[in-house]
Amino acid sequence: MLFNTTNGINRHRRVVYVMRRKILEGDNIKPEIERLPMSESSRIDNAANQRIIQNLSKNLPASFPVDEGKN
Repeated sequence: MLFNTTNGINRHRRVVYVMRRKILEGDNIKPEIERLPMSESSRIDNAANQRIIQNLSKNLPASFPVDEGKN
């Protein structure tokens, strides 16, 4: 399972770098953006997204304490 996830992440990374290079070179990426799947099933439900944010807000400070006195 980890291997498949890693392959997916690597493919995504390559796509992002190609898009970034095109943007930096001044290419028009509108056709690529329009091809992206935008169905409802590919979007994160807003309520689920809010629960994720709440859980992270609650749990991250305990996991990664920040000393706000230091700059």
